[in-house]
Amino acid sequence: MKKLKKVFAWLNNFSGSLMFCWMPAWAIQDLLHMDEPDGWDYGIAIFLCLGFIFFLAADIVGYRKKMRKLEK
Repeated sequence: MKKLKKVFAWLNNFSGSLMFCWMPAWAIQDLLHMDEPDGWDYGIAIFLCLGFIFFLAADIVGYRKKMRKLEK
């Protein structure tokens, strides 16, 4: 039970990217199941993937800053 609490506490540091992680997968899955995707479909898929990367990078930077403060 203690390990499970640690896992959820660690995952709480990445709440922004965890909340957003399903959207790129959904967009790519939708893109691959279309017969003729157009420019909007590609644009939305690229935008959602880049958005996820942005949120993940922001969460990692925030996590590293938090760990530095705890070390001091």
